[in-house]
Amino acid sequence: MLASGGPAGEVRLWEIQKSQPATCVAIIAGHTSRVRGLAFSPDGTTLASASWDRTVKLWDVASGSLLQTLTGHTDRVNKVAWSPDGRIVASCGFDNVTWGPSGELLVSGGSDGTLRWWNVQSGECVRVRGASGGDPFAQEKSRWPQAGQLWG
Repeated sequence: MLASGGPAGEVRLWEIQKSQPATCVAIIAGHTSRVRGLAFSPDGTTLASASWDRTVKLWDVASGSLLQTLTGHTDRVNKVAWSPDGRIVASCGFDNVTWGPSGELLVSGGSDGTLRWWNVQSGECVRVRGASGGDPFAQEKSRWPQAGQLWG
């Protein structure tokens, strides 16, 4: 299964086949603006979508029904990522977030070129590292799985 977001706020679910082109099996409507970030839960049953309408929505993959709308962002939401255990969803606007392998740490990187490690339990920043311009995740991407606001 593959998911794609569209400019009108729709989410499309695609069935991937080896010998044929992908087939759109569902179109899910619910956002009122562009969908920029999508992530399946680790067990594949829930899809999180991030939108420029300032919301994150959680969808049941099997039925396409809306499970929950998460609000609280004050600007566009561009990215969303599940914790490794699937209990928490992180979302962000123009920064980047990714989970540590254990799910105990969340790493954020901003346009200022700084990486910050956050303890998810306490909400405290436990490490800061400056980057030399460009993508602050450039040196970390190979060590951290791809994944702000926490919902769980």
